[in-house]
Amino acid sequence: MPLSFLKKNPLHHNIALLAAFLLIIGLMISKFLMTLSMIVFIVAGLSNPKRKERWAYFVKHPAYLATTAIFFIILLSGIYTSNWENMAVRLRVALPFLVLPCSFALIGKLPKVYYTWIAQGFIAALVISSIGVLINYAINYDKIQLMIQQSKAVPTPNKDHIRFSLLLCIAIFMGISLLQNVAYRTQKLRTYLSLFAILFLVLTLHILSVRSGLLALYLGILVWIVQMIIQNRRFILGLGLLISLGLAPVLAYYMSPSFRTKFELTRHNIEIFREGNIGEYSDTQRLLSYVVAWEVAQKNIWLGVGMGDLHDEQKKVYTSQYPKLKPKYPHNQFLTFLAGTGIIGLLLFLIAFMTPLFYQAAYKDTFMLCFFALLFSSFITENTLLIASGTAIYTFFLLLNLTRLSD
Repeated sequence: MPLSFLKKNPLHHNIALLAAFLLIIGLMISKFLMTLSMIVFIVAGLSNPKRKERWAYFVKHPAYLATTAIFFIILLSGIYTSNWENMAVRLRVALPFLVLPCSFALIGKLPKVYYTWIAQGFIAALVISSIGVLINYAINYDKIQLMIQQSKAVPTPNKDHIRFSLLLCIAIFMGISLLQNVAYRTQKLRTYLSLFAILFLVLTLHILSVRSGLLALYLGILVWIVQMIIQNRRFILGLGLLISLGLAPVLAYYMSPSFRTKFELTRHNIEIFREGNIGEYSDTQRLLSYVVAWEVAQKNIWLGVGMGDLHDEQKKVYTSQYPKLKPKYPHNQFLTFLAGTGIIGLLLFLIAFMTPLFYQAAYKDTFMLCFFALLFSSFITENTLLIASGTAIYTFFLLLNLTRLSD
């Protein structure tokens, strides 16, 4: 990263670049750095001499406003909540929906090379983290394999295998997006390193065998292939890739012990859930959380029970019907909004979620289309936006690429 180039660019752009790297590192190892990055993004936006003009741009931009609206959907559900302490936690976690759209709008479009640096830095961070994860797995193979058989996960940074697997998926499609750039491929070494990184991260994801991550990966690849077939008319190549996509999990089943163990465990857990048994398995408790959430949602189907009261309402059902089990939030983002904000809140969330993809046809961009496929998959299987790292991942990568595609 040449210092002379940084000096030629506006200060607020360089501060934004620093904030991006702080957030990337924070997602790997430190919640403090995540929080600090939000503050630095605010500083970057406010340091733009043209911030008044940019603010006018923000208030007229549907995609930025839609992202901000998610914060207010959660906030308005607090009008009829009784647990203000928990409501405060939900709003604190949702702050990136308020902070980052305003900050990115004020910052404006970054130099093209900045997006490349951020993407390369992010991919490099995931490769380095994955190497550490795999080394630890190899050293403690028997112990970790036993953990997997007990429905636990391979240890990952920040002790959050769900979000780490989502980051792996995002890094993979960021790498694909870089390789689609003709200018980026002018250097063969850079191209080979990017290909290696993509393949290595795909391999890592299969070794970790986080099911929500694998589902997101395959859905993202499927969307990418279909887009390529439609836009480029490359039917033979597309068919070959679709066949390869279908064979990939079969090969992983026979070549990866962790993948095979997770597959068999999932099948077993679904069978016992059908029989009415719950136990201490993550799969059965995930399915149970869906059932409980639907029961809670029916208490106030139009407006929900309020995001602050959602856990309390879930707990009431668990206490009365499943007293031996620990109460959980629904492992589904859409069910969470349905139960917490009702049908009205869920519809508003869906509009806010989809607006950035369709505004100015952002879906034509490979990364944006695949990113939304990853998010959709994650929302089905996890409560992605329940914790700060989830909202940070959502807002940062969405807004970074919205500014990349802006005029």
